[in-house]
Amino acid sequence: MRIVTDLNRKWAFRKGVSVPPAELSHEWTFVNLPHTWNGIDGQDGGADYWRGTACYLRELSREELPQGERYLLDFLAVNASANVYVNGKHLCHHDGGYSDFKVDITDALEDKNLICVLADNSENERVYPQRADFTFYGGLYRGVNLITVPAAHIDTEIDGFPGLYVTPVLHGSVAEVRIDTRIVNGDSSMTIRYTILDADGMVEAETESGETQAVLMLNSVHRWHGKKGSVSLYSTGCAAQRRH
Repeated sequence: MRIVTDLNRKWAFRKGVSVPPAELSHEWTFVNLPHTWNGIDGQDGGADYWRGTACYLRELSREELPQGERYLLDFLAVNASANVYVNGKHLCHHDGGYSDFKVDITDALEDKNLICVLADNSENERVYPQRADFTFYGGLYRGVNLITVPAAHIDTEIDGFPGLYVTPVLHGSVAEVRIDTRIVNGDSSMTIRYTILDADGMVEAETESGETQAVLMLNSVHRWHGKKGSVSLYSTGCAAQRRH
C-alpha cells in the first residue's frame, strides 16, 4: 500500500544559506510550497533578479509518519540544483530544475527530524538550459510529498519514473498493452495484479501473476482524436501482494 502525504506547509526559508543549519531558528521566514524567491524580482524588469543558493527547512517527527517500512521524499521539481539533507546527513544531489526526483530517507530518520534542502538557481555548466526567453525561478516551486511504502514495493527512484512502464501496441481495433514493473525487495512469494480501468473506473482487462512483466489485451479500443477533442482515458495500475 502506497501512502502519499502532502508536506507543503510550514517550511522555513532563507536566501544566501549554502550550509545546512544544525537546527531550525524561528527567526527564519516561513513559507508554504510551491515557493520561489524570484516571484517579484524575476518579472519586475529591474536589475534586482537574484540567483544563488537558498535553504528550506522542515521539521518532521516520527509520530507524524504514516505506518510503513520505507519513507521517500518526492520533490516534484527544484530549480535548478538541489542538495537534500536529513538530520545533517547528505542524502542526495540532483541537477535539473524541471523533473521529479525522489530520496529514500528511511535510514536517516530519528524521533525528531530536520529536513534541509539547499536549492541553487545560479549559473553553472551542469544544468540545461542556462539561456532562454524565460526566468529561471529558484526554489521548491512544485511542492514536496512524503511517499510511504512497504519494504517490498514498486520502485519509485528510477529517474523520476513511477516504476511502471506501459507500452501500448495497436493492431487495428485491438490494443496489446505491455507492462513492465520494477520491484524493490521482491521475492518468489509475491504476486502482482495488473488492472486496466476505463474512464468510468470499470475494469477492462486484468491479470495476476508472479512475473514483473505482463500483456493485457483491449478489444474495440477507442482511439484518441486530437483535432476532434474526443478523449477516452484508460488508467493502468498494478498491486503487489504476498502469497499466503
